[in-house]
Amino acid sequence: MDTEGLISSIKDTLSRTDRWLGDILSNLGWSGEYILQENIEKVQCPNDPNHYVPKDVLSKHLEFCKLMKLGYTKEELLTERQKNSKLFYNNSNTVISIDLDETTIRSVLSHAGGPSTANDDCVLPATMSRIDELSREERLLLYQYCVDTAIAAQKPTTIPIEDLQLLEPSQSGDNKPKTVLELKAEERDMKRRRASYRGKSVHTAKKSYAEVIRDVIVTQCELLQEKWKSEEVRDKHSHPSSSDESEKDTGHQRHEHKHKKHKKHKRHKSDKK
Repeated sequence: MDTEGLISSIKDTLSRTDRWLGDILSNLGWSGEYILQENIEKVQCPNDPNHYVPKDVLSKHLEFCKLMKLGYTKEELLTERQKNSKLFYNNSNTVISIDLDETTIRSVLSHAGGPSTANDDCVLPATMSRIDELSREERLLLYQYCVDTAIAAQKPTTIPIEDLQLLEPSQSGDNKPKTVLELKAEERDMKRRRASYRGKSVHTAKKSYAEVIRDVIVTQCELLQEKWKSEEVRDKHSHPSSSDESEKDTGHQRHEHKHKKHKKHKRHKSDKK
């Protein structure tokens, strides 16, 4: 190997090593400059007497060290941390974050009465990859706890109607943020206005396609029936019915028959004289 190739290979090795050390220090919350500082106060790790770590990162070290003593690998713990998406929803109002620490999990699973909660010495799964170590009933309890907690967090605040009725609109022209009572009053007014137009509009947002088509067909049939009825009434007024004409013809024939009979009777009397 020539000299240039050897130098290039050494540079690549040093670059990979530097990135590898940087990733390790980043996961531990350290930096190269921090490690090189002097007079850093270090404390002994309670889980392993051979570990001495800076005092300000002891809590983060304990989290990893305790789980690694329980048989978890470093790659498994780092992968679990990377999957944590809580950071992306810190400012979200629609996503509810629920922290399941060991105390909470033991409290929830105490209702199951399974072997995993028989005593505090039993180890609980610390990652989602090992959640199958719990029984089906225990996983269901954790799921129901998360659902109930999320629903309770999103439950709207209720305000008595008396408080809303006594609320007077602000007459000041300032741009202060609206209070909860003012927002509830606006929501109440909007619902009242929508109620007055409820019979004048067709709401199809919550209907399926088949229901919408059915309503259209029913409406068209009703319109056709009304149209046919109006046409029948109009025709009845403009053209007499055949029954009326037959009654008129019968009455006219009777009148002519009586008239002929009367003339015949008069002729018979004149002949006798």
